[in-house]
Amino acid sequence: MNGHEQSTQGPRDELLLSLRDLWQIIRKKKRMILLCGLILSFLSCMLTFQKGIVYEAEAMFREREKRGAGLSSSFTDLLGFGGRGGAQSEAEAMMQSRQVIEPIVRKHHLQASITDLGKKRGRLHRIYDHIKVQLAHLKRQKTPCLADPDPDLVCTSVEYQGECPK
Repeated sequence: MNGHEQSTQGPRDELLLSLRDLWQIIRKKKRMILLCGLILSFLSCMLTFQKGIVYEAEAMFREREKRGAGLSSSFTDLLGFGGRGGAQSEAEAMMQSRQVIEPIVRKHHLQASITDLGKKRGRLHRIYDHIKVQLAHLKRQKTPCLADPDPDLVCTSVEYQGECPK
């Protein structure tokens, strides 16, 4: 054999990891693997349970009497287009713009005022509530397991004149 020839086992073979080697590593480091798994499980549960439950509510209102153009005269009067027959479509186009309508709604208090009461439940209460809900779900309970909490937010100054809920 020539001294310049390389053996059949090169640097690539040293980097290969067999299944037997993998099992040896797992056996040696099983405590470390279990500890890391438990820590990550605990942290993921804590992050999941700390997130508060969010409810969304949507409402739609319609006018009591239908108008042909679709906009009430009070809104067109607010914009300064009231009384002009051809300006109705121009008023409708302006009403589509949020940048135009939002300051008007705030200025004339056409939207409800939302007040924060400052009642916040602690993290431990939320975690406890989440666990109760999950246990009730696993038991397939038909009745709610949590009582309705007092609201954190209150709507005041709600005025929708000339409109009724759908």
